[in-house]
Amino acid sequence: MNKKVLWIENFKGFTMLAVVLGHIATPLTNFIFSWHMPAFFFLSGFFINSERPIKESVKKNAKRLLLPFLIFGLIGFVIEIIKRKLFAGFEFAVPNFIIAKEIQGLFFWMDFTHMHQYGFVLWFLVALFWGKLVLQFFIKFIRSEIIIGIICLILFFTLANQSFILPFSIDKGLFSLSWLFGGYLFYKYNVKKDKLKTGTYLAVIAIIIVSFLPIPVINISTKIAQNPALCLLYSFSIIILLVAIFRNFGDKYLNNLFFENWGRNSLAILIMHPYTNNVGYIVGNKFFNGSWVANFIISVIILVILLLVIQYAKRIFKNSRFAHCFQSTRIN
Repeated sequence: MNKKVLWIENFKGFTMLAVVLGHIATPLTNFIFSWHMPAFFFLSGFFINSERPIKESVKKNAKRLLLPFLIFGLIGFVIEIIKRKLFAGFEFAVPNFIIAKEIQGLFFWMDFTHMHQYGFVLWFLVALFWGKLVLQFFIKFIRSEIIIGIICLILFFTLANQSFILPFSIDKGLFSLSWLFGGYLFYKYNVKKDKLKTGTYLAVIAIIIVSFLPIPVINISTKIAQNPALCLLYSFSIIILLVAIFRNFGDKYLNNLFFENWGRNSLAILIMHPYTNNVGYIVGNKFFNGSWVANFIISVIILVILLLVIQYAKRIFKNSRFAHCFQSTRIN
């Protein structure tokens, strides 16, 4: 793989590792939430092709983002029903699991709030679909990047901390536009032109900013931004700092098969990690006194094993009629 692309895959893999850890109750959870989902929207901005026809982008992103959401959302829905049948006496966080409402949540709302099963983590895919589509439309028909930036900021500050929800997770897609557009601009004016020095200067500024700012409370899935301006500044600072680290020092210290593999299989990990985290939680409570470290390590080990199985399946079915099932395990 081209080195210019390799550091992006490694950074994506590191960020996905942070996603797994962020969904386990740890002292690091608030810090991870302040940047891990913004980082994925930022990285996705790298891959927005404004020259591609809108119709073609809709088709491509529907296949890569909406289809996995619906397929694995349905699987999560079925697993949740089975789990509630097997463990009828267990105290679930949502005791009233009404099937009609859950189906409405999956096919109409498509968001974290209305899905009470492990498919809830996939809200990101739908939000990313709308974010990429809207941003590509802006770039294609609004020639001024300054105006686009202002629109993205207005949408972010307008939607921040609002309780109303739009169907099909459209509001989360609009809420995330600032990070998507930030990634698009960063790739266009920095990464594409290979301006390492500029990136290093930005990283130094980011270190200074982060050193003096408190960790903000931010959750894109519910549009929570305790202090919207602080959330943007802090998340962008952490992202720029991590980008600089992976870009400047990745070849020597950070680029490895583990991060690269996780970056290439980010979608598969996003889908599987709620289940592996749950197994880690059960095993950790039983054998390791509820240690979050044990929970995390167990979850990662299971994920590594599952990824090996997926890669083996890819090789087995490579030239068969089932090959399309294993084609895309990456979030772009």
